[in-house]
Amino acid sequence: MSAYSMRKPTDWQQFERATCVLVRCVLQDPNTQQNGRQGQPQHGVDIFGLRKSDKRRIGVQCKQRLDGEVTEKELLDELEKAKCFDPAIDEFVLATTARRDEAIQTVARQLTLETQKSSRPMHVAVWGWEDIEEHASHFAEAQKAFDPTFNPFAEDQGQHILRKLDDITARQAHSGILRPHERPTLFFSPKGDGKITTLQIGQSGVFLQGTGGQIGAMLYPILQDSQFKVEIIDGKAKIFTRIKDESGNLIAEIIRNEWKVSPAKSWDRNYSADALEVKDSGGNVVLQVRVLHDRIQLQGAWWWNMGPPNGIMRFWMWNNPSEGVQITVRQKTDPHPPTIPPMFRYPSELHLGEMEE
Repeated sequence: MSAYSMRKPTDWQQFERATCVLVRCVLQDPNTQQNGRQGQPQHGVDIFGLRKSDKRRIGVQCKQRLDGEVTEKELLDELEKAKCFDPAIDEFVLATTARRDEAIQTVARQLTLETQKSSRPMHVAVWGWEDIEEHASHFAEAQKAFDPTFNPFAEDQGQHILRKLDDITARQAHSGILRPHERPTLFFSPKGDGKITTLQIGQSGVFLQGTGGQIGAMLYPILQDSQFKVEIIDGKAKIFTRIKDESGNLIAEIIRNEWKVSPAKSWDRNYSADALEVKDSGGNVVLQVRVLHDRIQLQGAWWWNMGPPNGIMRFWMWNNPSEGVQITVRQKTDPHPPTIPPMFRYPSELHLGEMEE
């Protein structure tokens, strides 16, 4: 939940204009536009843009709700229209002033899997009002679009204080000890007992749910062996994982983003409210996790005992923007490992929570 609360627009046109500003900020695409004008056919897309990081085409449909929820039929109808949008979009988002709803999020996840088998695959998501508030809280321009009375200077000062407090708290962390007011929620687990079940390989178009398929059949047992899971505490992602070496020995353990078993000093990890990253002694990113409201984006490398005759193998999984998803399985340490671009600045001791530009 975002700490910033906005008043919902009562005018659907204002909602659409403000959402366009928000999407422009999120995608980092200055050419994000509203689609056509009132009365013209829009094919289920009110706003379209191109995400800067991966060049995926995004289409957004706006649904204003003063009360009530978005229905499954509405989502299905708008998605069918969006399939006719030209050029084809990679992701379809239904943005609404209705409250975030688990039922419609589940429908969106199921539709994502179904469209992967069609001639127009796309990721489907629903942004409830809480999601819109959360996204907008990162961009003063978007907050101003939704709330003309917004004072960015006052908000920046408040956020600066909060970041300082978060920094102090992180540096005084006690390897996962909870304060009394914190209530952990299991968000993702490879066992399938978390709030969400969808993994996305980096920012690719490949989504996984469970052990189905060749990638899932390998990845999910690896994640279970490494005790990987994600909790949400006070609206922030807390990640657990174990890291093994090529002999299968435990060399590091992270509990709620903090080292419990620390590796060599040349390793490093950095994290924010919704992401965590680990670098090995060679400076290579070997784990990268980003937590979104309906999925986990994951890339990395794991040593995994595959049993005879293969023994312990190195499993790499990452998204190459120019070549797509890459999977390699090797027996020995690669002198030229794949490159996963870091999300954070390093060393974390000096740049805790700071993202790369």
